[in-house]
Amino acid sequence: MRPLKLKMQAFGAYLNEIEIDFSTLGQSNIFLISGNTGSGKTTIFDAICFALFNNSSTSRRGNVSLRSHFAKDNLKSYVEFSFFFKGENYKIFRTPQYQRKKLKGEGFVKENATAELYLPNGEIIYGVAEVDKYIIELLGVNLSQFSQIALLAQGEFLKLLNSSTNERSEIFRNIFNTWDYLDFQNKLKDEFINYKNQLNDIKKSLLQYVLQIKTDKEEIIELVDFFKKEESFLQLNDIIELLEKYNNENNQKILLIQKNIDNLLKQKENYQSKYQKILLKNQLLKNKIETIKEINKQSELFEIIKKEYSTIDKKNLNIQNLRLEINNLQKDIQNVNEIENLQKQFNLKLKDFEKLKIDENKIKNQIEILKQKNLKYKYFILEKTKTQLQEFQTSLIAKKEKY
Repeated sequence: MRPLKLKMQAFGAYLNEIEIDFSTLGQSNIFLISGNTGSGKTTIFDAICFALFNNSSTSRRGNVSLRSHFAKDNLKSYVEFSFFFKGENYKIFRTPQYQRKKLKGEGFVKENATAELYLPNGEIIYGVAEVDKYIIELLGVNLSQFSQIALLAQGEFLKLLNSSTNERSEIFRNIFNTWDYLDFQNKLKDEFINYKNQLNDIKKSLLQYVLQIKTDKEEIIELVDFFKKEESFLQLNDIIELLEKYNNENNQKILLIQKNIDNLLKQKENYQSKYQKILLKNQLLKNKIETIKEINKQSELFEIIKKEYSTIDKKNLNIQNLRLEINNLQKDIQNVNEIENLQKQFNLKLKDFEKLKIDENKIKNQIEILKQKNLKYKYFILEKTKTQLQEFQTSLIAKKEKY
């Protein structure tokens, strides 16, 4: 930054408006402001710092006493500063906060601080906070840093010399804009730490694998013990070479064992096939046994049914005999004189009929059994016989009433 023009009024030691044209100094990068004590040298620094950062140039001063004590109430305090920065011109106009007597009446009136920043493109920024923020972002330094590197007021240069390494580094980094190099340095440092951590992880992993090596080979055991102590990758290569050597030998043994295993697996498959056939035959045998048991049960049931059929046949024979006797009775009943005999015979036959009726109930039960066993044909015979008996009974009753 190069100062171009400073104008101030009722500010510090200067009562009336004064203007300092720094452009008359030409292209000099360093110039000296000298004069007697109290002549206003520091006030020039204060005015520049106040214009830029809203504060004085030294830590002893605040911006409370920036207004000239000799200024009349109607005289306004202000600073106007023009400067050249990165090929463009800027201008700042500020007024400090101060109190003055009322123009009418008694008491004081507070004049608030104001700030205006005129940009190269013609835009104007208003407001103290807004201008403060823009200037710090533009210049890249704050008041403290600017006071130590740009305006070396009496005794203030000593602060730069006595600053800590970190503070001086930050100041010069802002001056020469070396933040990119710091970022690059930090990235390199981070990558170095990252690669170092990865290398340590690899070493730990390798050590873990090496510790898991189990062997009875003396040369490998010696190299492993040495690697545990030194963690040398040269010994690791020797260990790997020996392991590969013995691994090849073991692979030959493994191939031989694998062949034996294959043969055993084939034998196992043959045995499994035979075993499956035996299981199948066993299952077939069980099925046949179950079939025989079922046949035996059916045979027993057949014998029971056969006996029942024999009983039914006997009943049918009795029924046929009764029919014959009834027919004979019908032939014998020819006249009235034989009615009583017929009556007696009828009574006897009626008793026989009652017995047959009892047998009929038994036959009904047997018919129900036959129905359940799907013997439809015999059931039909019994039903037909029952009908004939009923018809016979009806016929006897009719003949009795007739005679």
